[in-house]
Amino acid sequence: MRIDQIKLVRFGEFADWEVGDLQPGLNALFGPNETGKSTLLGAIRFLLFGSAVSKQYVPDNDKRHVEAILWHDGTLWHLTRRDVRGKGAFTLKPADGGPNVLLDTFNRDWLGNTSRGTYQSVYALGLDDLQWCNELRDVILVQADPMGQKLRDAIKETEKAASLTAIKQVMKQWKDACDEVLRLSQQPAQLNDYERQLSRERQRVAELDEELAGVRKGLARCREILDARETWNRAASLRTQLEPLADVAEFPLTAERDYQAARERHDEARTQADEARSRAQSIERELDGLWVDETLLTHAGAVEKLADEAAQHRELPGQLQEAEQRAEMALAAARQEADCRCGHDADIATLRNLDTSATTQSKLEEAASALSQVETAQAQAEKAKCDAVREREQAEDEVAEVEKALDALPEPVDVDALRARVEQVERWQALQTEWRVARRDHETAQEKHDDLVARHKRESEARAQAEAQARQWEDDRATQEKAMASAAQWRRRFSLAGGILFLLAAVAGYALGQAWAPYCLAGAAFLLAIAFGTPAPVPLARQPLPPLPELTVTPEQLQDAAVALARAGEAANQVQTRLAEAAAAAQLPEEVTEAVVEARRQELVREREEAQAAMVRRKELETRLQSAQARQKRAAEELERLEAEEHRAQDATEKAQAAWGELLQSLGLPPEFQPGAARTYLDGARVVQARLREHDERSAEAKRLRERLERFREEAETLAATLGQEIPADDPWGLHAARQWRERLKEERENDLRRRNLLEKQREAGEQCKQAEATADEAERQMEEVLRGAQAADENDLLRRARDHEEWTRLTSELREVESQLRSTRSEEEWQEFMQRLESADWDALEQEAAKLTETEVALVQERDQAQQSIGSLQDAISKLRQDEALAEAQARREEARARVVQLRRAWAPRTVAHALLTLTRRDFEAQRQPEAVRRTGALFEEVTGGRWGRIIASDGAVRVLREENGRVIERDEERLSRGARDALMLCARLAAIEQAVDRLPLPVVLDDALVNLDRRRHERALRIVARLAEKTQVLLFTCHQHTLALLQETGIAHHRIPLVGDASQGA
Repeated sequence: MRIDQIKLVRFGEFADWEVGDLQPGLNALFGPNETGKSTLLGAIRFLLFGSAVSKQYVPDNDKRHVEAILWHDGTLWHLTRRDVRGKGAFTLKPADGGPNVLLDTFNRDWLGNTSRGTYQSVYALGLDDLQWCNELRDVILVQADPMGQKLRDAIKETEKAASLTAIKQVMKQWKDACDEVLRLSQQPAQLNDYERQLSRERQRVAELDEELAGVRKGLARCREILDARETWNRAASLRTQLEPLADVAEFPLTAERDYQAARERHDEARTQADEARSRAQSIERELDGLWVDETLLTHAGAVEKLADEAAQHRELPGQLQEAEQRAEMALAAARQEADCRCGHDADIATLRNLDTSATTQSKLEEAASALSQVETAQAQAEKAKCDAVREREQAEDEVAEVEKALDALPEPVDVDALRARVEQVERWQALQTEWRVARRDHETAQEKHDDLVARHKRESEARAQAEAQARQWEDDRATQEKAMASAAQWRRRFSLAGGILFLLAAVAGYALGQAWAPYCLAGAAFLLAIAFGTPAPVPLARQPLPPLPELTVTPEQLQDAAVALARAGEAANQVQTRLAEAAAAAQLPEEVTEAVVEARRQELVREREEAQAAMVRRKELETRLQSAQARQKRAAEELERLEAEEHRAQDATEKAQAAWGELLQSLGLPPEFQPGAARTYLDGARVVQARLREHDERSAEAKRLRERLERFREEAETLAATLGQEIPADDPWGLHAARQWRERLKEERENDLRRRNLLEKQREAGEQCKQAEATADEAERQMEEVLRGAQAADENDLLRRARDHEEWTRLTSELREVESQLRSTRSEEEWQEFMQRLESADWDALEQEAAKLTETEVALVQERDQAQQSIGSLQDAISKLRQDEALAEAQARREEARARVVQLRRAWAPRTVAHALLTLTRRDFEAQRQPEAVRRTGALFEEVTGGRWGRIIASDGAVRVLREENGRVIERDEERLSRGARDALMLCARLAAIEQAVDRLPLPVVLDDALVNLDRRRHERALRIVARLAEKTQVLLFTCHQHTLALLQETGIAHHRIPLVGDASQGA
């Protein structure tokens, strides 16, 4: 995919700005600052991925809109991207028309599911993109895979988040506060006395609380009965009100609703009956005012037929007039053709009867054709004679040339003898190779024999060492068992002593009433359990000894190797003997070398090939000589034949001219007529005759049309008499009258249909009236049944009983609620007891008992308050002894620091764990995915620096570069490079990433002044790398530096220059 043209309809502060004529390969877009280079880069990202980086100029009250023309798979496409939601945000369609491409298809098939971040970190490169490369390690990480950028960003983010958390400082503050509190809380001697007094006061408060709880329980029982007195009286009042309403307890709940429903159905049915009677009367009045022409409906078929014929004959009057006009026009055209084609004195009648048959035309054409053929044959004979003369001269020249070449050839050589000598030399070479193979086999057998002897010696020594190691393992196991037994014995002794010490401390603690005594007792129990519960050491399991190494080399194998060695030596001697015989046969000296033999063989082969080539050349020349002589003979014979044909063609031409003159005389044409003039006269006569025939046809057609119209008028007059109508005078043929009768017939049919519909509606209205009256009667019967079921005399009585039943229901519900309040959550036994207490309650005695219990409660509360005050005094005294202002401040600082630790721990812990996991992932990623990226980065860095720096090593999170100087390797860390070398190294890493990405997916690459930090030589080398990259995909090089364009021009790098003329006042 490449961009052919891009238009910023609205983007940033640019509007209707178009950059076109973008070519494949390298495009250099040059312009000073603030001409839109950065904005154009953002527009390309927005066009491909639908979002722009925050650094681009985005107006507050406008939407972004970018359009482009793309080339993809040899097809021109239109792409539009707008900053809107829904339909219209993305449009991609072919330039020559066709269906649109969906956004998902564009992302998958065109962009290969490349994200905006991947494109920004790989395909788009600018100075801003190089600034984040604080470490070359990050550059290589991004280069290795598109996921590298996400991994790098995640590591940076988690590291930053973890470092921002102040948990270490807060932990230190918390520990310092705890130490200070511990230092300030040392107790003096008087503290124990105050604590014992405080314990007694607290015990006294507990006793008072228990006594106060008993008093409050009795008071609650009294108040429970007193509080329920009002509710109990309310329940008795409700029961009294329910007694007169007992007769409506069985009143039907739905009686009133059923009666009202029946009443509504009765009223609705009466209303429907009245409406149906009103509709029937209205329909009857409408029928009285409706009239239908029965005569027209009776003859409807005849009217329809005549109207159909009128529709068919509607065009006949115009056709009749047109036929008469065409007949007159054809006669006038015939006269005009006669004057133009046959002369002004030509007679129409004479031309009508002139014989222009095919026979006459055939005779003229045959005579003209014969004359043309003989003239053509004469010209061809003369041309063929000239060709034959030229062919004979060429054959004579070729014969002379071949005879001269045969005389120049050398004498023939015996090729078979040379071939035999070459075969003898090649046989010696083959035996030489066979001897070398045999000698190598002998050496291989010797090496195998020596290897078997050495292996047998090594295996014997290894077996002896294995036996010694097995004995050593048995001794070590016995020593370990003894050490384990001794350690178990000492562990039991130490546990027993510690348990006894803890037990004595627990006894002392219980005697002194200390709080740590139970912990000492638990520690003593734990240590004694270890001392008496430790089992005896288990003997170490006897591990199987490793098997002794077997001897893989046997004496039989050694004997076989010796036999094979002897056989290989014998075979080598035999081959050497045959080699000597072959050297004698080939006449070679005894001490000859392979190089000399090979040179001799090549010389013989060259002589044999030259002799064969000379023989083939002689045969080719002899064959060519024979062919040239045969051609010379055939050319002479052909020349004689063509001269005879030329004489015959002249005689035929004279005879054809005489026949043409006789034919013109017989047809009455002047003898000076040429074949073309005679044919023109006959053609004109035929045209005039055709115009006359057309005149006759149009006249006949007009006659037929007039007869059809007259017959239709007779039928129209007959039907008009039947219907009692008249045909208007302005309708000569009756066509308009027939159409009017059809329109009236349509109206009468509509009236008839309306009448039938009104009759049907009148019948339906009558039936609806009957149904409504029946429904009203049924509703009236239901009303009577409801009154009987409710035991009511009439409607008023029913309503009164319904109100009484509602009152009974309300009182019953309220009584249930009162009883529920009294019962509350009591069980059945408690409820029965509570009811008996309410029924037999003495309200005055209960009030006196409640007052007495209230006085007791007040006294106990006062006593407990005094004890609480004593406790407060003791606590104040203890506080004064335990702490002063510094201790309080230290405790406050401790609690504050502890709260902050708890708060920060929730955010710090997951970030720290995430940073550790991502760091481990980065190490695995660098070990598995970076070797190729590092190698390619090093190759490009070596090219840019002119060989000054070469290979790159990335391991253990560090990046180092190497170079050779005076035969020694110089290694330097990335941080120790100069600023220029470091920028060049980062640039090479990004260019290597772009090369790998383009191999997978050739998207357009954008470079925004990424080379300006390089000096002239490195700048030129980097431009050559960019030029190679442009051979794979389209490259857009943005620059505001004139020397970049000058370098492109001087180095001869193929590029397409595009000046940017954006308005600087708008902002880039």
